[in-house]
Amino acid sequence: MRRRCPNCKSLDVRRCVAYPRGERASWFRSRFRCRDCKESFLMMNHRAYRLFGFFVRVNAAFFAVIAALVFVYRS
Repeated sequence: MRRRCPNCKSLDVRRCVAYPRGERASWFRSRFRCRDCKESFLMMNHRAYRLFGFFVRVNAAFFAVIAALVFVYRS
């Protein structure tokens, strides 16, 4: 999926390093800037979102195995 500017629909966008004053960087959203209209906008960082989901599933599976082992040994 190519990134597209929401303002002018241009495909000529780049990752923006600087954030406006008072705005914090986010792991799940990345700031981009259009080279045509100079508009800056946020887009979801899909890689970080998928990585977070993977860790949630692994931790849930780990706790399910531990709970099953505790249940088996208690009975």
